[in-house]
Amino acid sequence: MYNFENPFRLQGLSEFLVNGELVMNDDQTGKMTVALIDQNMQLALCIYWGDTGTYDEHGVFHVTYYPEGGGSASDTTGWTYTSFDRTGKLWVYNNQIKYDIVGEESGSLGNVANPHKIIKYVAIHCDRYSDYNLGDMRIHQINVRTRESTSPPPMYADGTDTGSLDPELYKKHAYEDALEQVDEVLTCWWELILFWPVLNMQIQYEMLGVSFLIHATADLLHPFTIMQAEFELPSEFLFFLDYLQAFAAAGIVNAIYQVGIGLLACGEYLMISPDPYTKALVVTGIAIMVTNTAIATFQCENAVSEGVWHHGQALAYYFALIFLFCRYLIGYQSTRGIISAFVIGKVLEGMGTAPENVAETMEYAAKPLKWTKLAIASILIFYVIIFCIHLAYIFQE
Repeated sequence: MYNFENPFRLQGLSEFLVNGELVMNDDQTGKMTVALIDQNMQLALCIYWGDTGTYDEHGVFHVTYYPEGGGSASDTTGWTYTSFDRTGKLWVYNNQIKYDIVGEESGSLGNVANPHKIIKYVAIHCDRYSDYNLGDMRIHQINVRTRESTSPPPMYADGTDTGSLDPELYKKHAYEDALEQVDEVLTCWWELILFWPVLNMQIQYEMLGVSFLIHATADLLHPFTIMQAEFELPSEFLFFLDYLQAFAAAGIVNAIYQVGIGLLACGEYLMISPDPYTKALVVTGIAIMVTNTAIATFQCENAVSEGVWHHGQALAYYFALIFLFCRYLIGYQSTRGIISAFVIGKVLEGMGTAPENVAETMEYAAKPLKWTKLAIASILIFYVIIFCIHLAYIFQE
């Protein structure tokens, strides 16, 4: 392992070149790896080659990038069945890891996850499989060049697998990184407002996918004034909010349905021993269900026509209602919610029902009865038809 006297940022790498040779033999295996390692002793880039065949010859030459956060991106020449002498190169260009296995493969291994990663070490590692003889693998050249003003002296191997970290050098690079980040996010300019000089400062940056914009001013009389503060959520989160809004609206509509279905179920239960108010319960329950259906449908269709909602949101909205109505039909969805229990209880008390009978009636009517289920099924069919219409619109788009 070699410790660079002048570590450099990954974004400054202009060439990491390794020229290696493999002399194949049937009874030999092994792998030779040359790697660039960061200050945290984590792999950043590596070039390796070797023979993995235990009974025959299977040579390979490989280039790999290990982004921060896990995983890897790589390319290879594929199996080679004869000895070879090859050169592999890795470098950073336009924030991408470029590679070239000379005369074989070339391309990109993807974007650089952390361009400010500090490359501190270059290491050579050789291993073999089990107790097989180690293959004949040779390194002819290792070259590391950067765009920064660093020219490491010729490499030498000290036989160790560790190095030393210079605290002062680390502070220096941390300070330089901080200045670069400030320069990227902060913009300052002067302007005259009624012949009075005002300093404008604008900070624009992104963190965890959220974009922030802060504009502030300062002058001799007003040390610091926030003029603008905005943030923009990532599109994935906005997509989630769109459908959350649709499901929340369906939940509100369902709470009103619980009142209407509960009143209708109570009226159907009380028909067994009818009283003057039973018909009023049935009529009121049906009226609430029909009115709620009309309003819920109008609000959704109007939102789609005005562009407030898209057909996907409407689809989610009607799907939630269809799901809830199916639960009512099979008896998994109760008519007793926080709102419906309060309203139905007050209605029954207003009818002069004894307190003990109120609890009994609500208990028996908690699940829709036969004729109530027929009303639910009718509205369910209506929502299924509208659901299919919006589904057709989505397929047309």
